[in-house]
Amino acid sequence: MSESYADFRVFDQLTVDDKYYEGFDKARSEGFAGTAITPTYASYTVRSEFELLFGLPVRGLNAPNMPQRVLAEREQPALAQYYKSWGYKTAYVHPFLGSFYSRTRIYRQFGFDQLIFHDDIDGVTDFTVPVEHYGTYVDDKTVYDQLYKLVKDTDEPMYIHTTTMQNHQPYDQGDDPSDEFGNYLQWVQHSNDGLTAFLDELKQLDEPTLVFFVGDHFPSMRGDTSVYNQLDLNGSNCSVLYEQEYFIWDNYGADYSSVPEEPVSFFYMPYVLIDIIGAPHDEFIEKMDGYMKSVPVYSVDYNDGTPDNEELDVLTYDRVIGDVYSPCPIPSEAFEAKKGAK
Repeated sequence: MSESYADFRVFDQLTVDDKYYEGFDKARSEGFAGTAITPTYASYTVRSEFELLFGLPVRGLNAPNMPQRVLAEREQPALAQYYKSWGYKTAYVHPFLGSFYSRTRIYRQFGFDQLIFHDDIDGVTDFTVPVEHYGTYVDDKTVYDQLYKLVKDTDEPMYIHTTTMQNHQPYDQGDDPSDEFGNYLQWVQHSNDGLTAFLDELKQLDEPTLVFFVGDHFPSMRGDTSVYNQLDLNGSNCSVLYEQEYFIWDNYGADYSSVPEEPVSFFYMPYVLIDIIGAPHDEFIEKMDGYMKSVPVYSVDYNDGTPDNEELDVLTYDRVIGDVYSPCPIPSEAFEAKKGAK
């Protein structure tokens, strides 16, 4: 999940050179290209992250800005738990402070074998590759290098979730410090260059690998001269800001026939990937596959006219706040005791 990554070519009013998105376009042409509906715009990355990590809608929790603050203090049935039950190693990679959004404390309960952070304040890093910066934050290329090393050095199959930082605001660095949008596009191009190199490395790797790439939200740009003001966006025409272009790419000839052609909410994408790799289904996964067909988009931010879905809301509450009565692969004493009491 790429921080603040968005394709501004969706706006016909703008003239954006394709050179900035060359690496992105190349990956989309080699794999599957689609659109996912993000639950947030310009900030609150953890909303998008929650949906990808849990496969559940933030709307089911009344759409909080920081859903990690409402989670029960216990082991959580995040998607990493499923991969662990299938024999995968699991890792979460984020080139920023582990204390931010309390990720270190909270994400330990999600089923990750490794949490890899980088702290610029005190110089401590969990990265095992050289750390470089591009602008204010860690270069996306550093993250790609870390991902490649994890895949290459791990004998078991591996599930990795990463959230990058390079393209986060401020956008006052570049050829013209006053040109926020121009500097942003320069950052995106640099990220795409690193992405191309990363995928080229994976092509040479004798390890079947599936890559899902998506931006968490459109970037935050403020002020009277911001690109959003130029586009004259308002409440009636801003839904495009929640439509994120993504790609799924592989190095082994994956079958994409099960991937929906129409846009779906972020929280469905984990099940799309599960179907591509042919992973086992339990009743919960089957249920979510059914919702993906009947309720493909469930986001009050994107369309507040979509009616509430009580089943989706109750299922979301049950898994992250309630007693987890829905099927769950976590081998925890609490869940075993609950099962034995039934």
